[in-house]
Amino acid sequence: MAVRNVMTPDELRNNYEFKVVRKALMNENKWIKDVVINDDEVNLYNVIFLELIVDPIQMANEYERPFLPWVTKDLDSGKGYRATYPSLLLDMTYEDGDNLITSPMNQMMEEIHRSPALPVELRLPEGRAFHIGAFIAPEQ
Repeated sequence: MAVRNVMTPDELRNNYEFKVVRKALMNENKWIKDVVINDDEVNLYNVIFLELIVDPIQMANEYERPFLPWVTKDLDSGKGYRATYPSLLLDMTYEDGDNLITSPMNQMMEEIHRSPALPVELRLPEGRAFHIGAFIAPEQ
């Protein structure tokens, strides 16, 4: 599938909708410390996958769920951990992770994209959209 409306990573980082989405995600979820993009993947798909840099302890406390054993091992050794779904980081089902965490974030990003308060010329180009791509607990 050909990507519509190709953007450079810098164009994306400077896009007003990206800045609004980044700030909204971080304000709504205090355990999100940053929202980044993988420069090499910006134009692989029409969907732009956002990577969330998280404080894993705050995230676990927020949802009252322990880490999965292999995540605890990696975090304790300072390696960090990258998960594509919350259920690969915290001890919860895929459905719980989707219902509690991922879907509300994706819905919020979609609402921002469609909001009449966001002028069309400041939105992502037509055919492009944001979606949560990863939860990253950084190396310590």
